[in-house]
Amino acid sequence: MGAYETKDSICILHSYSRNHSLIELEDKNCHTIAKESCWTIKPKFKNKAVFHNGHLQVPSQIGELILTNQEGNEKKIEFKIPSIKLYETLIFNVEEIYNDYKSFLNNKTGFATINFENKSSFTRLMLIWEDNQGKEFQATH
Repeated sequence: MGAYETKDSICILHSYSRNHSLIELEDKNCHTIAKESCWTIKPKFKNKAVFHNGHLQVPSQIGELILTNQEGNEKKIEFKIPSIKLYETLIFNVEEIYNDYKSFLNNKTGFATINFENKSSFTRLMLIWEDNQGKEFQATH
């Protein structure tokens, strides 16, 4: 369990990441292609997703962010993901991937999907919304 408390909010989140066992990987009974979808994007907040890598290094690759606005229009953005070390944490920040996302969403709430490959982790991301003053912070998975 983790508790995140700021001046104007509190959020509690239970464990959300895990590493696949060697047997799962050998039997190919695992999910290592991340397709994290239904990520609510809120233009008034910083929108981040946290990935915890497992026991195998992930080579650099091209990831894909798909934004969907309230009119149903989609925008696909390819972006470079650096090599991820064993047990390293990587934070995906929507604004760093596509700095014009607010314009595409017409400054309204939208949705995102992020796609990438890993080697051993269960592909569940921690999603974060944080205001610019650090007074409000919410997380989910």
